[in-house]
This record gives sequence, C-alpha cells and structure tokens, in this order.
Amino acid sequence: MYRKLSWLGLAVLIAAAVLCLLPIPGPKDGGAYNTLSRTYWCASEKYCIHERAHQLDQALGWISQGEEFGQALQIYILVESVGGPSAEALWLMNYPGIFRPASRLFWNAKAEIYAEIYVRAGGKVEQIPDGLRKFYNPAPFGSGK
Repeated sequence: MYRKLSWLGLAVLIAAAVLCLLPIPGPKDGGAYNTLSRTYWCASEKYCIHERAHQLDQALGWISQGEEFGQALQIYILVESVGGPSAEALWLMNYPGIFRPASRLFWNAKAEIYAEIYVRAGGKVEQIPDGLRKFYNPAPFGSGK
C-alpha cells in the first residue's frame, strides 16, 4: 500500500510540474506564454510573434511595466495626434486599459500593447516606431551602454 501511494504521489507531482511549465492557452486563445518555463505555444505566425514579444519583455525585465515605456507610449500618442490622430495613435488610445495601472494578476494592458506593437511590426524591430523601438532591442540593455 505504501509503495502505491508513493508512486501515485510521484505521478501527481510530475503531472503538477508539467502543468506548471506548459504554456496552456485559454479556449479562445491563439497563443500562450508561460513565465516560469519561458516557453510559448502558438496557432499561427501572428500569435508566435505576439508570444515571442512576451518572452522578450520578460528577458528585458518586463520593460513594458516600466515608467519609461508608459511615458514613451504617451509621447508617441501625442506626436502622432498632431494635426489629427494617426491610425496608430487611435489604435493605442482605444486599447482597453491603456491608461489603467498595471496588473499582472489577470490581464495587463501594457504587456499586451507591447506584444501587439511587435505584431503590428511583423516581428521586425526596425518596423517599430522610432520612439518605441529601443524597448524592443535587447542590445542596449544587455551591454550596459
């Protein structure tokens, strides 16, 4: 009896570890990123770019949550609104939760905006608007420059 319980306990422990490390999407999600294992699952290239952005965000210390990224978004919106808002400025202004404080518990607008900007650039850093590009380039952050 004791052996069966220990094997059962081991099986439960392994199953729990696997579930904690897998990127498990919701029923309507096209992708998922697991912050513990830093792995992602995606149904299409668009979703893969989105999830890679979350991976980059985490690698850069969740740069999307920093005050500097928030200020850069605000400046970008203002600059893009001179003479009437551009399509990009309107998209950002209307993004749900853009002006709410960050919350990693359920849904975080800034992290999602960070990922969606990367998607809109096709995963190409050089296609990201100038004022936001530095937040997607790991070189300056990793080199100490």
